[in-house]
Amino acid sequence: MSRPPLPAEHRAHRALARPLPGQNPVLAGAYDLAELGYTEQEFLLQGSATSYRLDGDRSPDGQWTARPDETAPFTTRLLVRRPASEAAFSGTVIVEWLNVSGGLDAPPDWMLTHTHLIRRGHAWVGVSAQRAGIEGGGMVDGPHLKKAFPSRYAVLDHPGDAWSFDIFSQAGRVLLTGQAAAAGTGPAAVARTGQVGAAATGGAPLGPLRPDRLLATGHSQSAAFLVTYVNAVDWLAVVYDGFHVHGRTAEGAAIDSGFAPARSRDETAPRPVRTGERIRADVRVPVLVLQTETDVAALGSGRAEQPDGDLIRLWELAGAAHAENDSGQNGLSHQQRAAAALRGLRCHRAPRRVGSRREPCPDRGQAGREARRTRLPPRLLRDRHGRNQDAVD
Repeated sequence: MSRPPLPAEHRAHRALARPLPGQNPVLAGAYDLAELGYTEQEFLLQGSATSYRLDGDRSPDGQWTARPDETAPFTTRLLVRRPASEAAFSGTVIVEWLNVSGGLDAPPDWMLTHTHLIRRGHAWVGVSAQRAGIEGGGMVDGPHLKKAFPSRYAVLDHPGDAWSFDIFSQAGRVLLTGQAAAAGTGPAAVARTGQVGAAATGGAPLGPLRPDRLLATGHSQSAAFLVTYVNAVDWLAVVYDGFHVHGRTAEGAAIDSGFAPARSRDETAPRPVRTGERIRADVRVPVLVLQTETDVAALGSGRAEQPDGDLIRLWELAGAAHAENDSGQNGLSHQQRAAAALRGLRCHRAPRRVGSRREPCPDRGQAGREARRTRLPPRLLRDRHGRNQDAVD
């Protein structure tokens, strides 16, 4: 798949990635990524971002026109989990707008889909796009990066959510171009940036992998930001090949001030009528909107329902919840079980590429039988009700 070059007006600001040495302090889950053929590495993303302003009103149909506004420097981070082998890479990179609703940088879509991503050989990149995950000051006071790990993340500097849209665009461009910072490795460079240069610690964020497609994803508050990104920014940025808008609210995020644009900060003021904001009908690339029953009812996204189009699909799941137990907090035994199955599935990834063709996996049937026989010790296979999993299978 060949990608068109970036428009000239969007080449002015291009961030650079710098490897951040040391172990990421937050585990991927109850499994060892290395055993599954994956690597993990953090990068600093540094550059200058542009905010946007809207021309005209935010119409309910999502047909918004945005223009560049102010610029500001930033230093944020990328968390990269990718196949260690180039041959095992599917060509797809999932880029998640990390969620900050809990006052920390959380990857709910990684938690919910990691088994599938690893089976298919997709790479995943989490982007610290919003200020609250780094500096705090969001909906709740949680363990944001500088609070939880102050020495490791002291170098991060986020100008505010008005710049988050362009930061997310520049993260995608760095993944496409494989552009790492050509910083020095001496004491002066370390003092400036808090880490050694790219040449000393591993190069571009995806290493030798060259992506065929970038798919953006975001859950809950992050989905609200993606609604605004798709409606106002995507036609200007031209970076992502598709969007997964997961668990959105009735409206998109404000383009200049952050989440919940229709809510008044004055508690005595009458609440505005919330009509909902659709995804614009003339989207540039495919957009999948995935909603649970609680998203439709409790978060009000039912007011933003729209018919399917050539590039838009709306899926609503009856009986499903906005936040599932398997998102990592309460689904530990299920993560352990999935990891055991993946370790036994020798050919769980996408067919291996050989030149221009793909070679199918010769032992998928046998691998599947081996995976079904793979079990962790019974004491680790208790479900959330305390029952032994082998007893209920």
